[in-house]
Amino acid sequence: QINTLWKESIYRRVLHHIQNNYDKNKIPWVRTCKNVLPLNELVRCTQINGNNTHNGSERADDPNTKSSILSSLTNSPFSKKSTIYFHEFDDETKRYLEMIGNKIKYKYEELCGEKLQLSDSKDFKAILLRYEGELANFPMHYDSELSYYYRTLILIKKEGKCPPFLYYDKEGTKQKINLELNEAIFFKGSQTYHGIDK
Repeated sequence: QINTLWKESIYRRVLHHIQNNYDKNKIPWVRTCKNVLPLNELVRCTQINGNNTHNGSERADDPNTKSSILSSLTNSPFSKKSTIYFHEFDDETKRYLEMIGNKIKYKYEELCGEKLQLSDSKDFKAILLRYEGELANFPMHYDSELSYYYRTLILIKKEGKCPPFLYYDKEGTKQKINLELNEAIFFKGSQTYHGIDK
């Protein structure tokens, strides 16, 4: 784990984020979708245990929970609670999340007019992003993935002031989306300059 940051090579991570500036030649693609999950599934998603690793041991906090300054220097997310990546969930939770993804993807297919399949990524197939604390945020960035990949963000739990999703539209104007519970943003992360406000 030497020379790694958030489970990536520190050199790749820092270089990606330093070079990650707004590009007017990339055409953003963003849609929203309401009532994404059936209510019973929304409740079950809020009960996912993010504190234990797949082997049942207590999960160690990531560097992005320690310092908002470090996070801002590397253009990385900051929160008091760590992001949980797909490979960190137990097998039962992984199967459940895959089932949910396949159950709701038709809604996204209607929005983009394409046949979709879940990613085979060990990290990004499903992620639990937690923005907790007044300094929690994700600086503006492009995702480092293929241009035809889509991502979705579903708001499953909300307490206090929920920060908006930010992105630059095709005119280069910063836009805000304030999600409601069980509403989703469906977008191309490699084409859309986006982040989460504080």
